Amino acid sequence: MPYENAEQLLRALLAATSPSRFREILQEIGDYADIGLDTPFPPFLFSWHAFGDNPSNISTIGLASKAGRSLTERLTNAFDAVLEHRVQPNIPPPQSPRLAAPSVPI
Repeated sequence: MPYENAEQLLRALLAATSPSRFREILQEIGDYADIGLDTPFPPFLFSWHAFGDNPSNISTIGLASKAGRSLTERLTNAFDAVLEHRVQPNIPPPQSPRLAAPSVPI
């Protein structure tokens, strides 16, 4: 379905009742899965732009959409915090996580 203006497009997106229909509408206006940031696509020359002008926010926001990945990240962050807390200021840290693991008391 061709959209004559951005309002028609917005109304179609708001009326979409499934993720697949939403993707179809985006494909109809020239968007595709691996389009780069700030790359305009016709007919309205819209583009995807990183939240807060920070491209690293893409992974942060995407992480929040996947519960398993999010939980894994939180557990990893917790272990990292424990390791960082146990760093002794007068002892040089190991050069890799693999070298650090055997020296951590259980």
